[in-house]
Amino acid sequence: EVGERGIFDEWIDTEEAADIPKIVVEIKTDVGATRDLRRHQKPDRSEAVYTMDLGYSKPAVISEYGRETSDLFDRVMHQTHEAELKIRERFPHQVQYILPMATNHSIIFSLGIDQLQYMIYTRSPPAGHFSYREDVTNLTEAAAKIFPWMLGLEKYPEGRPIKEVYKTAPMKNLIMLNTEDTGLHT
Repeated sequence: EVGERGIFDEWIDTEEAADIPKIVVEIKTDVGATRDLRRHQKPDRSEAVYTMDLGYSKPAVISEYGRETSDLFDRVMHQTHEAELKIRERFPHQVQYILPMATNHSIIFSLGIDQLQYMIYTRSPPAGHFSYREDVTNLTEAAAKIFPWMLGLEKYPEGRPIKEVYKTAPMKNLIMLNTEDTGLHT
């Protein structure tokens, strides 16, 4: 019963309450995106040291410069991995500093709904970096498939991409996928 509530009973710490139900996700992405995804965040996270053992991501723009540029990129990444393997034998932590931002990395987040919302809202605008925007779009789709109620849906529509589903979703105040430019990254 709430009839006996006083003025101090009205305060509800919504930030911490929304932090209670945890969502655990693993994101495999490049080091550049990893560094940005964990910036200004408060979720618990677990990650190993950077290595090139998971390969690397080649930005699509590299291919626009032709095959020669694309092949050069691949050669440099391969040579970097060879150097890393040799250096890592003696300096496993220090070798991380020679790795390019395109190096793939895996990071595990345990985050509440509040942090999920924050990550989606701040890392999905078109002005953001293509790499973490793709990661957050994939995260949004995965979350909406598991928790369709966050978009006001009973069930996530099979075979439809998140941007299409989001556009017609009846509710947009729990998952706020940013498809418009907001100036957050300018």
